[in-house]
Amino acid sequence: MKTEFRKTNILSAEDFNLIAKWSNDIQNEKYIKVNFGEKPYEVYEGKTLRESFIMSKDVRYSFMILADGVPAGEISIIINPDHLAKNEEDTAWIGIQIGEEKYKGRGLGRKAMEFIEGYCRKIKISRIELGVFEYNERAIDLYESLGYEKFASFNDFTYCDGKWHTDIRMEKLLK
Repeated sequence: MKTEFRKTNILSAEDFNLIAKWSNDIQNEKYIKVNFGEKPYEVYEGKTLRESFIMSKDVRYSFMILADGVPAGEISIIINPDHLAKNEEDTAWIGIQIGEEKYKGRGLGRKAMEFIEGYCRKIKISRIELGVFEYNERAIDLYESLGYEKFASFNDFTYCDGKWHTDIRMEKLLK
């Protein structure tokens, strides 16, 4: 499978509609969305996601993950956002979403992480921080295999499957 990455097209709603579709998929939402209360997950709309991306004061980058030329997921990189657990300069907060079910478990997450690290080095980022929910063991294993280390956790951070769960923060220093 050929994997490529392209910048999300902020002039077209198509990419953001795909991201919203993936984010609202019941199979995906518990891995990527924070749920701060004992209520259903918030529903995202492509138009709202696009507007928030354009209007954001954060320095952010978004890329579509293409598998054999077909959009299969999305990457987000935000530089020095307020929600970092360690407020260190030149830090990227990252997120990955493999949205299409048929591409899960086929190595796209690893390729996406390698792309993110290369891109962060290119734009002179020295540290990457991410959050992962405790029950996402597959992602934790991937991040650890790539050299990410756990450094903090936030108990009762997200509500899923009838109970509260911990958010684990991981980091990697780029050389």
